[in-house]
Amino acid sequence: MISERRKQGPRHEQRLREAIESLEVLRRQMMRDLRRPLFVPIPEHHAEGYLLQRVRTFRSRIMVAVNAILTAAILYLLIDVLAPGMTGGRAAFPVLVMAVLEILLLVVSRSVRTLRAIQLLAGATVAIPAFLFFQYGIPDASFYILLLLFGGFVYPWSPFGSVVVSLLPIFAFLSVRGIAEDDAWLTRPEILIFLLTTVVVASLQVARERGARIEYILSAEARSTEEDMLQGLRTAARIHAMIISGDVITECVEARVFYEPMQMLGGDYIKILPVDDDRTAMVLADVTGHGAPGALLVNRVDSFVENLMRQRLRPGVAAEALNRRAMEIFFGSGMLMTAFWAEYDCREGVLRWVNFGHPPALLVRTATGAIEELRAGFLPMGISEPEEPVEASVTVPESGDVILFYTDGLIETRTSEGVVGLPTLKEFLRKRWEDGRMDPGMIVADLKEYLERNRIGDAHDDVLFTVWKIGTKRRRRG
Repeated sequence: MISERRKQGPRHEQRLREAIESLEVLRRQMMRDLRRPLFVPIPEHHAEGYLLQRVRTFRSRIMVAVNAILTAAILYLLIDVLAPGMTGGRAAFPVLVMAVLEILLLVVSRSVRTLRAIQLLAGATVAIPAFLFFQYGIPDASFYILLLLFGGFVYPWSPFGSVVVSLLPIFAFLSVRGIAEDDAWLTRPEILIFLLTTVVVASLQVARERGARIEYILSAEARSTEEDMLQGLRTAARIHAMIISGDVITECVEARVFYEPMQMLGGDYIKILPVDDDRTAMVLADVTGHGAPGALLVNRVDSFVENLMRQRLRPGVAAEALNRRAMEIFFGSGMLMTAFWAEYDCREGVLRWVNFGHPPALLVRTATGAIEELRAGFLPMGISEPEEPVEASVTVPESGDVILFYTDGLIETRTSEGVVGLPTLKEFLRKRWEDGRMDPGMIVADLKEYLERNRIGDAHDDVLFTVWKIGTKRRRRG
């Protein structure tokens, strides 16, 4: 038995220590609660917005209060007409006056902009029924208590404001009952109920005001943070747009560009640069994914692409160097990049290109309307180096032939007939050829209109395409 008690001794001590620790935690929590301010202070940069919100809240609550009072007035008037005995012979005229005054308060509240003025109007919506009770000489305390609760809870008063509004029905009740002339009026049960109700209303308004302030601060900070982020994205989008080539017109090429990112930032990219009097180079790329990550990677590629172009390297050599650079940039990101590097030499009348996993360009022979796919290529950039990058080429014998380069966002656009797809795109170009609308600007405008008219829902990818109309410079004989 003694041995069993000895075993229980440490357990009792452990429980005692745990109980003392719990009490200490509770004491600390109570001290923290006591040190907290009654109301969370509104930061200075949010103070004006908070006041405006309170004005709007009071205005909307005045509408609620006035509607409730008018409903009660209409019911009273109906009862007075249908069953006059139930109204105790009280005249209906004061009720009509009250209704008119309440409507006037509602109208005036719509033009009030200051918190103090709107609070006075809110108090008036309670004072008018209190005066009516006094006018009718209603002795029942329950009417005044209901009015106190109504005026105290409908509006977002401060605790002091709720106490002030509570005095209106209390004074009306005291005046009707003549209790103020009684020396022992403070001990009457009705007064105790009034005071208790006022304390309850004020206490609940404390909790309501504290919660409203916390909610406003959190929402205001969230809006501010969101606006800062949006502003940052807008700035980033403007910077990103600067690296996207626009229309380029030279003696050899007329290139029109259309770019529509799915979000503010996108992973599609195009660089068109005349490298000399005869040659025009282009890189059209598409980073996997959407939004800011793709745009960041594209921005890292841009300066390297322009540097390669200015070195006047052939497309095969330049694309191989870009692929090696892409493997460094994209390593560990889980992202890839398709790219179409092309160069048109108008002196020789030859288009050379290297395709890394990109959709085929479409060459339209304006003399016959034939459409050729420029496909030859490799895997997307950033995966591995091809053993022998092959540069493809095609002869463009006729000045005026048109080439459409695009990213997959164009052919994957969803329409009522499914995705656009390559066959639909070819048919679109063939129709333009039949209608004699082979000007690059016309093709871009028609294709944009087609997408806007037939697209279903929001865009699911960035859309980037460029239409080239090419010219030739024939070498002189001799």
